[in-house]
Amino acid sequence: IISIICAFCIYGNAFGQSADLIIQKTGPNQVYVGQSMQYTFVITNNGPNDVTNATWNDNLPSGLTNVTFVSCTALGGAVCPSGGSISISNTNFSGTIPFLPVNGTITMVIEMRAPAPANGTSFSNTATVSVPSGVTEVDPTTNTSTWNTTLLTQTDISVQKTVTPITSIGCG
Repeated sequence: IISIICAFCIYGNAFGQSADLIIQKTGPNQVYVGQSMQYTFVITNNGPNDVTNATWNDNLPSGLTNVTFVSCTALGGAVCPSGGSISISNTNFSGTIPFLPVNGTITMVIEMRAPAPANGTSFSNTATVSVPSGVTEVDPTTNTSTWNTTLLTQTDISVQKTVTPITSIGCG
């Protein structure tokens, strides 16, 4: 019975496979209103099985503009999403990863302009990754990643000082 239980833990449930997907999201700690900024998403499969068609989703903070996909790098036999398997707008970045083998990793980067709330306002943003139907997630606690950024305002101040010399007054 113990060997059956261990096989269940290692190789997945009796109806499918299992995988431990991990997402790590990073971005700037601080950014000026309207400044260009980037988020980086690293998605890894710690196994025990390869995964086809895992998905990720990131509902972006309101007020972001000019959101664009910059790049994807695949390591360990993983396949980057492309074309129709990526959805990107000013409010959402999501898609499907064609293939993520055990120990495979993809790193995606998106770029945007920071929103315009008041100075010192911070915003939090959470991205998620999900195994496809028929695959059991080994550790759901690693399927979300949150990043916090503080917005700063930039004020241009210029000071000009003019001095007018005083003519000397004689004593006498």
